[in-house]
Amino acid sequence: MDSKRRWLPLDDVLPSGEESVEGFSISLDRVDRHQAGVYRCTANNGVGEPVFVDMTLNVLCRTLWDDILTK
Repeated sequence: MDSKRRWLPLDDVLPSGEESVEGFSISLDRVDRHQAGVYRCTANNGVGEPVFVDMTLNVLCRTLWDDILTK
C-alpha cells in the first residue's frame, strides 16, 4: 500500500501560494516571520483513519523597532 503525506499550514497558505505540499518533509526557502505558525503533517495509507501531527515553526528575527533605533 502506498502511503501519502501532506503538509499544510494551519494559519495561512505556503509562501509559494499553494495550500499544501505532498512529501516526507517540507522545505521553506528564505524563511521570515510570516512563515511562523503551526504546520500539520497528515499521513494516509488508505487503511483506517488518517493520522496527523501538528508542529510549530518559530522564526527568530530582529524586530522592526530594532531597525528603526539603529538608523
